[in-house]
Amino acid sequence: MDIKEVKKFTQNLNILYVEDDLDIIEHVTPILQDLFSSVEVCHDGQKGLDTYNSYFKTFNKYYDIVLTDIEMPHINGIELSKQLFTINPSQHIIVISAYNDKEKLQELLSLGIDDFLHKPVESESFFKTFLKSAKKV
Repeated sequence: MDIKEVKKFTQNLNILYVEDDLDIIEHVTPILQDLFSSVEVCHDGQKGLDTYNSYFKTFNKYYDIVLTDIEMPHINGIELSKQLFTINPSQHIIVISAYNDKEKLQELLSLGIDDFLHKPVESESFFKTFLKSAKKV
């Protein structure tokens, strides 16, 4: 995977990253910061939703992409995705999770998420997923 190709599509985009695992945040955030023009990190679903709404109020636009975990405190990734799609039906959402629950995955896909990444994330899959989503923005 050519990282320069991915950056060509992501470098002017912004992303909201919602994840409660601090070790994963420390690993993934620098990669996202290298790809996107701005990265906002939230540690739970409710904070993610609040940040999403606040971003719109401040900039009069939505995040280009939202990356969210499924299992989080306060609001899980499924509920967060539902609420984001209610606010902005064309929101691009990528879900990342260590769990491989087929029912949850099916529910997310039926909601309209862009893609699903399984933890631990393989780098080629990670970059292909962001390239695919960024091309849609």
